Amino acid sequence: MDNSSKKKDSAELPKVRYLMHPNLFQNLTYVSGFTDCNGKTYQEHIIKIFGGLSEEIKVQISEAEDAGSALKILTQYNILYTHDM
Repeated sequence: MDNSSKKKDSAELPKVRYLMHPNLFQNLTYVSGFTDCNGKTYQEHIIKIFGGLSEEIKVQISEAEDAGSALKILTQYNILYTHDM
Protein backbone atom coordinates (compact mmCIF):
# COMPACT_ATOMS: atom_id res chain seq x y z
CA MET A 1 0.00 0.00 0.00
CA ASP A 2 1.43 3.39 -0.93
CA ASN A 3 1.33 6.50 1.25
CA SER A 4 -1.56 8.10 -0.66
CA SER A 5 -3.75 5.08 0.09
CA LYS A 6 -2.89 5.26 3.78
CA LYS A 7 -3.76 8.96 3.90
CA LYS A 8 -7.06 8.35 2.16
CA ASP A 9 -7.99 5.50 4.52
CA SER A 10 -7.18 7.50 7.65
CA ALA A 11 -9.12 10.51 6.35
CA GLU A 12 -12.23 8.34 6.09
CA LEU A 13 -12.05 7.26 9.73
CA PRO A 14 -14.37 9.16 12.07
CA LYS A 15 -12.53 11.69 14.20
CA VAL A 16 -12.73 11.13 17.93
CA ARG A 17 -12.15 14.30 19.93
CA TYR A 18 -11.02 14.64 23.50
CA LEU A 19 -13.63 16.24 25.70
CA MET A 20 -12.79 16.76 29.35
CA HIS A 21 -15.02 15.00 31.81
CA PRO A 22 -17.83 17.16 33.21
CA ASN A 23 -16.45 16.81 36.76
CA LEU A 24 -13.03 18.04 35.66
CA PHE A 25 -14.64 20.95 33.82
CA GLN A 26 -16.63 21.87 36.94
CA ASN A 27 -13.52 21.76 39.14
CA LEU A 28 -11.53 23.92 36.71
CA THR A 29 -14.20 26.63 36.56
CA TYR A 30 -12.70 27.91 39.83
CA VAL A 31 -9.36 28.60 38.11
CA SER A 32 -9.06 32.24 37.11
CA GLY A 33 -9.54 32.70 33.35
CA PHE A 34 -10.59 29.10 32.67
CA THR A 35 -14.14 29.93 31.65
CA ASP A 36 -12.95 32.73 29.36
CA CYS A 37 -11.21 30.16 27.16
CA ASN A 38 -13.31 27.06 27.74
CA GLY A 39 -16.88 28.26 28.19
CA LYS A 40 -18.91 29.24 31.21
CA THR A 41 -20.97 26.04 31.06
CA TYR A 42 -20.15 22.51 29.98
CA GLN A 43 -22.58 22.97 27.11
CA GLU A 44 -20.58 26.01 25.90
CA HIS A 45 -17.41 23.95 26.26
CA ILE A 46 -18.79 21.20 24.02
CA ILE A 47 -19.72 23.76 21.35
CA LYS A 48 -16.22 25.27 21.48
CA ILE A 49 -14.49 21.89 21.20
CA PHE A 50 -16.70 20.76 18.31
CA GLY A 51 -16.47 23.99 16.34
CA GLY A 52 -18.09 22.68 13.15
CA LEU A 53 -21.46 21.72 14.61
CA SER A 54 -24.61 22.70 12.76
CA GLU A 55 -26.71 25.48 14.26
CA GLU A 56 -29.43 22.95 15.07
CA ILE A 57 -27.05 20.83 17.15
CA LYS A 58 -25.55 23.91 18.83
CA VAL A 59 -29.01 25.04 19.92
CA GLN A 60 -29.89 21.60 21.25
CA ILE A 61 -26.65 21.41 23.23
CA SER A 62 -26.93 24.95 24.59
CA GLU A 63 -30.49 24.23 25.73
CA ALA A 64 -29.58 20.88 27.32
CA GLU A 65 -30.55 20.72 30.98
CA ASP A 66 -27.17 19.39 32.13
CA ALA A 67 -23.84 17.95 30.97
CA GLY A 68 -25.20 14.42 30.65
CA SER A 69 -28.03 15.57 28.42
CA ALA A 70 -25.59 17.53 26.27
CA LEU A 71 -23.37 14.47 25.85
CA LYS A 72 -26.39 12.37 24.84
CA ILE A 73 -27.02 14.82 22.00
CA LEU A 74 -23.51 14.18 20.69
CA THR A 75 -24.20 10.45 20.82
CA GLN A 76 -27.54 10.87 19.02
CA TYR A 77 -25.71 12.52 16.12
CA ASN A 78 -22.89 9.93 16.13
CA ILE A 79 -20.36 12.56 17.16
CA LEU A 80 -17.45 10.71 18.68
CA TYR A 81 -15.69 11.88 21.82
CA THR A 82 -13.59 10.46 24.62
CA HIS A 83 -12.71 11.58 28.11
CA ASP A 84 -9.48 9.54 27.97
CA MET A 85 -6.24 11.19 26.94
